[in-house]
Amino acid sequence: VMDQQEKAITSWVEINRGRIEMMPGEEKVVPLTIKVHPNAQAGEYHAFIGMSTESNRPLAEAKTMRGDAEGIILKVTIEDKTTDALRMTSFLVDRFVVTDTNNTISLTLKNEGSKASTPGGEIIFYNSRGEEVASLPVNTDGVTIDPQTEKTFELAVPFDGKLGRFKVNASILYGIDGKSNIFDTAQFYMIPFKLLLMFGLVIVLFSLFVTYLLRRVFYDELHSDDEPGDIPLYVRGDREHTQHDHDIHITKK
Repeated sequence: VMDQQEKAITSWVEINRGRIEMMPGEEKVVPLTIKVHPNAQAGEYHAFIGMSTESNRPLAEAKTMRGDAEGIILKVTIEDKTTDALRMTSFLVDRFVVTDTNNTISLTLKNEGSKASTPGGEIIFYNSRGEEVASLPVNTDGVTIDPQTEKTFELAVPFDGKLGRFKVNASILYGIDGKSNIFDTAQFYMIPFKLLLMFGLVIVLFSLFVTYLLRRVFYDELHSDDEPGDIPLYVRGDREHTQHDHDIHITKK
């Protein structure tokens, strides 16, 4: 059983297996020591301690293995006082995903328990209609987080060049058989750079067109073909009263 010391109670028990001689009416104390393996799992363990009266050891062991010997059942209970507690301290994604270089998802987990934990799970992407469009596994390398430490996992958004609003859900599993769960959600907008450039170009062209129209309207108002209004002229003091202000007289000298 020495190759299974972590779960074999028979490898933890130490007792004198030599010959014990007893006189009639005599009592003897046989010391029994239990040294539990440091990596033993929590639970109940049982072992049979048999005492057989035979003329030699082989016969005594054979009788004990058949279950014909007197003995006791030894029960060892190992309690699990360790705690497995994982907390998500941050879940960040770029608000606007424009290219495949700014599409990083950052997920930070902190182990607040008393034993190491190896988390798993996945990140699921949904479109604006609530349809699942993609998913990514978390911690595919099986990284273990030690107690009172934290680990940041970085993943890339599956960039497919589609325009829209997306929701991303993180579901992290940990603990025994992955029965404990941590959940968080975030949103982001995917705007391909080429499409963003086209939008910018359209806005610039539209602004130039509006500016051109406004300039045309104001220019036409300033140069209208309607009759002009009265234009005042300054008249010298020696002009006769019968002359109109707009008459021009040229005198040859």
